[in-house]
Amino acid sequence: MLMQRGFLPVTIQNDERNAYMRALNSADHGNLDPLETLLLKCEERTLDFYLEALTPNYKPPKYQKLSELAKYFSFFPDYIRLLIRQGKIHGKKVGKTWFTTKKAIQSYIDSVKKKGTSKQQD
Repeated sequence: MLMQRGFLPVTIQNDERNAYMRALNSADHGNLDPLETLLLKCEERTLDFYLEALTPNYKPPKYQKLSELAKYFSFFPDYIRLLIRQGKIHGKKVGKTWFTTKKAIQSYIDSVKKKGTSKQQD
């Protein structure tokens, strides 16, 4: 179904199996959000794989553990993880560890500041 709609085929990894089963159950009850989130995460991982393999000049973003990035920003790692899960910051989970980039967090901070500024002008 993904390929019929222009997406790449994805692989559900072993550590994602339980989340996948919960997402399918949720979808059976009318809530597609968990399944959509999981499939998009898998799609992104697949795209990264192809970009690295097929694009000679592609440089993947420098992902860091959330605990490392928290030192540079006024966010706790758990809050950064929440922002990733909500789709507000780009990030990924490898095994049980979450990763993102300084650029992703800074972009989020800039967007929040921009929204605050535009509300003040109204």
